[in-house]
Amino acid sequence: MNESWFSWLLVVEIVLPFVIVSILLIVLLVRGQSRYKDAMRELILNVKDNEPVQKEATQRFLHEKLGLDEKAVEKHSADIIRERKFFFRTFVSSVLNKDVENLASLDEELSRITEKYHDLTVGSATKPAPEESDASSDTSALNSQLEAKEAQIEALKQESKSLKQEVHITLTTLNNIFAEYSSMFGEDIAKKDMSVEQILTAMESFSGAKSDDSSSDAAPMDATTEDEPDDVSDLDSMPLEDISTGEADDDAGTQEESGSDDPSWEDAFEESGDEMEESDQNKS
Repeated sequence: MNESWFSWLLVVEIVLPFVIVSILLIVLLVRGQSRYKDAMRELILNVKDNEPVQKEATQRFLHEKLGLDEKAVEKHSADIIRERKFFFRTFVSSVLNKDVENLASLDEELSRITEKYHDLTVGSATKPAPEESDASSDTSALNSQLEAKEAQIEALKQESKSLKQEVHITLTTLNNIFAEYSSMFGEDIAKKDMSVEQILTAMESFSGAKSDDSSSDAAPMDATTEDEPDDVSDLDSMPLEDISTGEADDDAGTQEESGSDDPSWEDAFEESGDEMEESDQNKS
């Protein structure tokens, strides 16, 4: 009896640890399975909640970026969202069921999504075409305007260059003429490249000097002409007797001057004294 009891104790001591370990493993496995299920459940909920947002983003991409119409946008967005749902469903079922084959085929599920994007045709965009044509026409118009402006600027540059050459030639000619003009007045001009204002100023200075010389020459003549009216005024103020006396004095002076040049009557009578006496007697 004791031996049998002892043998049972040995069996219990050996089996009990394995039982405990098995129970623990089972508990851990159950808890791990539940955790996987909770995580997969949360993933499915997130996919369902984000489905409208993902659909709106996909439609906006197809319409704004690719320029598809509303009908094409609705069709392609529905296909893409459906393939997305298939992908997540396959993934969740493979994890929960521990289906290795399905996990290995996830690449195919993902490629089905990318194929939907590859089937999109950007050329089906019809609305942006007029805008692009308008933009191209505006660009061509701007280019033509720029070319016209550049041609006008180039023409103005050429005209300005020719005008500068003409002005240079004209100034050179004016300087040469002014050099000859200044040489007439005996003026030496050291500066050869003079502007029009400088040439006009120098010519005015020369003409002013000439007028000063002519006025200085005419000053003595004016003085003599100014003296004559004084003499006339003196004659007007003098009495008649003085005027006659003055005239007599002038006549006497002229006779004296003429006598000094011509032979006197006395000399003539001395040469013919008889005639002078006879003439005197006849007079008496």
